[in-house]
Amino acid sequence: METCAEHKVSLSTVLQEAFIADHTPMYWAIVNYRQELLVALLVHSRPLSIQTVSDIRRACLVTSNQALFHALRTCRYPFHGTDGIQAPSLRTASDNLLLGNRPMDEICIQQASDQTFVVSFDIHLWQRRMKAVGQVGFEFIASSRMWSVTFFSTDPGSPVAASGKSRRGTNAWHVMISLMESSSPTFFDSRLVVDVPLPLAPEPIQTPRLREARSTTFPSSTRNPLPPFLEDRCPSFNLPPPTHPLRCSLSSPRSSTTTTPPISIQLGCGNRQLGRRASAREPMEIPATRPDTWSDHGQGYTNAIVAPLGEGLESQLLYEHSRYLLPDGTLRGRLEARLVKTESSKDCIIC
Repeated sequence: METCAEHKVSLSTVLQEAFIADHTPMYWAIVNYRQELLVALLVHSRPLSIQTVSDIRRACLVTSNQALFHALRTCRYPFHGTDGIQAPSLRTASDNLLLGNRPMDEICIQQASDQTFVVSFDIHLWQRRMKAVGQVGFEFIASSRMWSVTFFSTDPGSPVAASGKSRRGTNAWHVMISLMESSSPTFFDSRLVVDVPLPLAPEPIQTPRLREARSTTFPSSTRNPLPPFLEDRCPSFNLPPPTHPLRCSLSSPRSSTTTTPPISIQLGCGNRQLGRRASAREPMEIPATRPDTWSDHGQGYTNAIVAPLGEGLESQLLYEHSRYLLPDGTLRGRLEARLVKTESSKDCIIC
């Protein structure tokens, strides 16, 4: 730092240069599982450039480290004193203002095989954030690819619609699935499911014995393996505690007494493959209701799968006090995905 100050050079700029085998020091700290080094680099590299964020994401993808990727995105321990990998944007700033001291969004991945996975999620204050900014989403790593799920609005008053992108009707909300950088194309079939949330259980009284039981970690055989520097200090990164609603939604079927049907939205790209053009910018800041499509050597591709939320049962997500949302407007759902070729759904917009 003293050397940089003496030569009037920014330490942050130096640390974000790709001078180690065409990558930044942060990339190699992730690939080699150097937690302390990674934290120190992130602290002294603020603010991160878009190129550096992309390099860090690529390192998480190379190591298939969803746990670390999510911790960096949400600035959780041990990265709470850094900017994580959130590049400055309207979406990031609005999330910080609206969420305040509330916890960041929860994501839980269950990888059944290389071709099948389930993503359970809690998007806190989802409805309020949609109305305020017009765009809410999350990213994750599964099946050796990096994915993005984005909910966005084409309401004429929203920032997304104001950008001039095509609109599919007034007050239309949509959901979009796309691949992020360095992710290979694939056939894709999925459904987005939103059940009526189960009532929240009252918080139990904190007795010394209960606190001790909660602090006990589970054997490694019950969880996905973690790299050494996360295993010892962050035992619950991959899966929430067994009593957490997201964990329960993966393993426990809902009661048969539930009479309200779940919202189920089909999201598939038929005979096309979901992919990215080589010239695509990252990230996709402004979604469009009509994805980009192209062909290469006889194979059709699309850069996104989009479905409207304002039609059918899913339109209830737009209403205040919807039974499909938690009392504070939090959206709890799951994405059940298969990397297979399927027939196109009439609800999806892929061309």
